[in-house]
Amino acid sequence: MFEILGCVAFQHNAWLVAAAAVICCAGSWVTAHLFERTLDTVGTQRIGWYFLTALTAGVAIWCTHFVAMLGYESNAPVEFDPALTLASLLIAVFGATLGFLIAGTKLTRLAPIVGGGIVGLAIAVMHYTGMMAYRVQGVVTWNQTYLVASIILAVSLSAAALHYGVRRSKHSGNIMAALLALGIVALHFTGMTAFNVEPLMLPIAATNSAAFSSLALAITCMAALIVGTGLTSFLIDGSARAESGEALRNMSNGLLMVDKNLLIRLYNDRLMELLDISPEDVAVGMPLGQFLQLVGTRTGMDAARTQRIIDNHNQWIAQHGITRVEHHFDDGTIVSIACRPMAGGGAILTYDDVTEAREGQKKIEHMAFHDMLTGLPNRVCFNKRLEGDLRTAGEKGGQFALIAIDLNGFKEINDIRGHSAGDRVLVALGQRMEAVLGDSDFVGRIGGDEFAVLHRIASEVSLVDLLGRLEKALFEPIAVEGNEILPGASIGVAIYPDHANNVADLVSNADLAMYRAKHDVVRSVCFYDASMDEMVRARRNLASDLRLAIERNELTIYYQVQTSVHSGEITGYEALLRWKHPERGFIPPSEFIPLAEENGLILQIGEWVLHEACRTAAGWEPPYKVAVNLSAVQLAHGGLPGYIMQVLLATGLQPERLELELTESAILSDKERSLHVLRQIKNLGINIALDDFGTGYSSLDTLRTFPFDKIKLDRSFMLDVEDNPQAKAIIRAVLALGKSLNIPVLAEGIETSDQMTILTVEGCDEAQGYLLGRPAPLDHLLESGQITLLDLKNFEALAAAGRQMRSQITPASDTNETPESAIRAAASG
Repeated sequence: MFEILGCVAFQHNAWLVAAAAVICCAGSWVTAHLFERTLDTVGTQRIGWYFLTALTAGVAIWCTHFVAMLGYESNAPVEFDPALTLASLLIAVFGATLGFLIAGTKLTRLAPIVGGGIVGLAIAVMHYTGMMAYRVQGVVTWNQTYLVASIILAVSLSAAALHYGVRRSKHSGNIMAALLALGIVALHFTGMTAFNVEPLMLPIAATNSAAFSSLALAITCMAALIVGTGLTSFLIDGSARAESGEALRNMSNGLLMVDKNLLIRLYNDRLMELLDISPEDVAVGMPLGQFLQLVGTRTGMDAARTQRIIDNHNQWIAQHGITRVEHHFDDGTIVSIACRPMAGGGAILTYDDVTEAREGQKKIEHMAFHDMLTGLPNRVCFNKRLEGDLRTAGEKGGQFALIAIDLNGFKEINDIRGHSAGDRVLVALGQRMEAVLGDSDFVGRIGGDEFAVLHRIASEVSLVDLLGRLEKALFEPIAVEGNEILPGASIGVAIYPDHANNVADLVSNADLAMYRAKHDVVRSVCFYDASMDEMVRARRNLASDLRLAIERNELTIYYQVQTSVHSGEITGYEALLRWKHPERGFIPPSEFIPLAEENGLILQIGEWVLHEACRTAAGWEPPYKVAVNLSAVQLAHGGLPGYIMQVLLATGLQPERLELELTESAILSDKERSLHVLRQIKNLGINIALDDFGTGYSSLDTLRTFPFDKIKLDRSFMLDVEDNPQAKAIIRAVLALGKSLNIPVLAEGIETSDQMTILTVEGCDEAQGYLLGRPAPLDHLLESGQITLLDLKNFEALAAAGRQMRSQITPASDTNETPESAIRAAASG
């Protein structure tokens, strides 16, 4: 050891040794990092990096040796053999190339060690070939121990250097550089220690030291140029890699590139994050299969599933086109994988987390095929299911039922309780129906208050049982905001293939059965039969004609007289709506009024009747009262009092001449609100009559809570009053009730003089019926002389004055004037 140090210190030029050391360290560092870069590339790029690595290593080795050898002081004349000197350079370059090629193949675990050993041997052969080119005038002897030791040091240190170089740890490049530099230095100075020269005392010119120094400087510059070229290439590539690495790190998707041998060549941090893999567990050069096994282990896949994923990846890479698939992990994550094979083999794979996108897509699809309020399938979704069930039943046989459901009185619920209450009813009924369905049944919301159910008929009793459960669910009360609502529904059933063999006819026939149930007072469930077609078609046509009748002003008002029982004098007229169909003649109100209610026309018709009756009655002489019926829908309308006030002002009719009739059932649908609206109307000076008293809902509490101006006894009590003591007793009780409450009673349906006599004896106040006068148009009343009309000009002026005063009226709460007095003032002005 001391001999080696002595050789370095006393037998070498210190400056040239320092230059050799710089060349050795710089060359080794550049070589190590170029070799690392070589391992990260494939194809022609790899060949290029191998060339730069081998050239840099060979030049660094040879230049280190030659500069250090020029600095050796042999005390004898020295010259160099050009051929052997050049041969030593080629040995260094080609030996390093072979060694790095073998180390980079990774064919076996020993490949880096074998390759490193070859590099070490190349260093040794280069050194001793160079020593053979060193012609010194003297006797040369070799110390065999140091010679062998130098070779062993070169081979072992070089093998260790490349072994660490391929491990790709954080500091592997620096370790490789240090070991490689140490191997070069150890070989040279140990070998030079083995070299001994005994100068010959011959008259030969001395060695030109200045020339050797110049040569050493030239070699150093050449080494710097070549090593610098390698370093520059490394730095340029490193900068480019840094930029691409930054791009990779900021990619929104994971990236993986594999070569033709299915070894990983490139990946990014997003891939590690997406697959929940630690970056320390993955390295460039890792086999794709090993990487996918790691993914399978981390995500809890079994071996068979992991192998299927590996096989799928291999298949995608082997294909020519782009493959796109989606993988669903057990934790709900959905990853979209795109594999793009490369021309030279291998592939680029991208991994995207599409979980949120797919969830959003599912929500959009759910919104497109489901009702937003109830969450049930909508019409589009239901029709698809219906078409599928019909197709399946047609192919495999069997029956299924289409059940059409329409809620009863749902419009009234919205009008009276508000749309929020109606929404709650829909939600509650939807939940109830879902709860009573079987596993194969399907329910959907088809429209506003329409639902439909599909039921595969497994046995004769299965459909009957389902209908029973549905009927119970649809008719049970629903509590909404402290109130109890009785929903109810009409249910129609059509069966495939008994009633229809296609979707359109099946839906139509179920609707027909549902409409039959809606008009059946006994049954809420009806099955389709062929006789329904004509009846329902006629009703639909009539409803369409009713709309046209409104547009064409085909509706007219008839008036039926009301008289005093005691004096026989006329007390007023009831306005009764009539419709003369252009083809069918007069349509009974009992037929077209329900149609108007079903089709949402009753409010429009009711407003027209009120306005027309008030306009006509305003010109009557004598100024009899006019009675107009109010429907439950009109009563539930929030602007009814205001509209009535506008009508009175526009027509000039005084409020005490208007009497509004309504049934107790219309009040009870929302009693508190209805009574509040009636009080507002009564404050206008208008009379309120309770119609059809004694039938349906008849409650003394209603008479107690609101001061009606009249009670109208239903005509059904007059039919058998002459022969039925019970009927006479009921009439007597109602008349006594009216007297005790100081409310006049009018009896309807008086058709015989005996009925009139009974009313006279019992003390009834007013009567109305065919005996006293049939309903008639205004022209007939004028011809009979019962009434006359005021002067037309005065009448028009009165109406115009009323309309003009409308804008001058202020609410009673803001002035000392009551609504009644305001209307009176407008009418008299």
